[in-house]
Amino acid sequence: MKNKLSLDSIVIFTALFSLFFTMTNHVVLSPLVIVFVVIYMTVAFNSKLLKMNKIIFFIILIFLYDIIQIIFIDPLLLLNYNFYRRDGNIFISFLPIFLYFIHNKYTLYQIKRKIYLIAKYISFINIVWLLIYFILGYTLLGTPEQLYFFLFKAHNAAGGFLSILVVITFINYLESKTKYTLVISLLNMLSLYATDSRGSLLAVLGAFILVLVFKNKLNKLFLILIIIINILIISFIKINNLGIDNFNMGTNSIDNFNMGTNRDSTIAIRVFYSWPKATNQFLASPIIGTGFSTFNDSSPILYINELFAYKLPINDTQIKNNDAHAHNSYLHILAENGIIGLFLLFLILYYMNKFIKRLAFRDIYLSIMLRLILWINIISSFTENRMTTPSQILPFMIIMGLILSRIRSEKYEKSINS
Repeated sequence: MKNKLSLDSIVIFTALFSLFFTMTNHVVLSPLVIVFVVIYMTVAFNSKLLKMNKIIFFIILIFLYDIIQIIFIDPLLLLNYNFYRRDGNIFISFLPIFLYFIHNKYTLYQIKRKIYLIAKYISFINIVWLLIYFILGYTLLGTPEQLYFFLFKAHNAAGGFLSILVVITFINYLESKTKYTLVISLLNMLSLYATDSRGSLLAVLGAFILVLVFKNKLNKLFLILIIIINILIISFIKINNLGIDNFNMGTNSIDNFNMGTNRDSTIAIRVFYSWPKATNQFLASPIIGTGFSTFNDSSPILYINELFAYKLPINDTQIKNNDAHAHNSYLHILAENGIIGLFLLFLILYYMNKFIKRLAFRDIYLSIMLRLILWINIISSFTENRMTTPSQILPFMIIMGLILSRIRSEKYEKSINS
């Protein structure tokens, strides 16, 4: 028992260490927690690990669904490191929630204080980096654009992470009511603005309005609105036959699509390339999609019938393990995984929201924090592929995993003491 508890403590410490290093993708240390979670589940596996809540159950289902599709497309991808960093980043981003199975000795209050402390340390680094940015006019580490990248390789990745940091430091201010924490939160918000990540800025605004102004009364209506907007996008593209072919700009690569270097061109890329491409793949195979990770592959769509089709690469050159995506998580998932994949994602989000609402009876500030982050993820996924990106989802899943593990540990402790 002593060795097992020791292993538990190591995993929890690693989770906190990984949470700190979610602030950068230049040094890949944030996924370290996944290695220890897998080791734990291998070494300490027993029948108790089969008892799980519905969040974990549906995440396992979507993992199995994706793995089955990958085995059909190219099983060697499961051994490819670049696959997990890019096309298969859902595994990296979602796996930390399996901290659920770890015995966590820290109370919810202690976990919250550690999250606040980590956020403060990151904020200090962020503020120094932001000051350097304003002095030099660009971010260090060789980023070419005059945008704020913090410690990331892309401004949208920085925006996704900083939106999470803004929430944590703001909730810390709500609880502590100190000017010091308010200043930190406002400076983090300034750094988010400096990234010019419009999707992140809109998501933060929308989440704060939904959670703090309307007190979650419009949540269902907003979800329905997101679904309706995506249906309208698909219908508009289908009716007007929008697609890259209509503009004679090539078909295989986003590199062939160039409308200039200004930021407004990103809207055109969505409307005339990314969204039509995702829509065409979804309509080709609406139930199961054309296959997980195939959105950016150059292999042709092979039609079985009106409801089923797939993209099966003829050679390795047709498999593209890169960062290209549909700039809309819902369309991206529909394209690769079909209605089944999107339905599984909605079930995960539904049970997460349900758990977070119940958490309010235990710790209102943790509940508000997680609710804001969840809605930032949901809203920002409308204009970017944020639902699986590690810069934004990984810190959320580590925090969720730590809280789930504590609540599960409390139930276990009560059972052995009763």
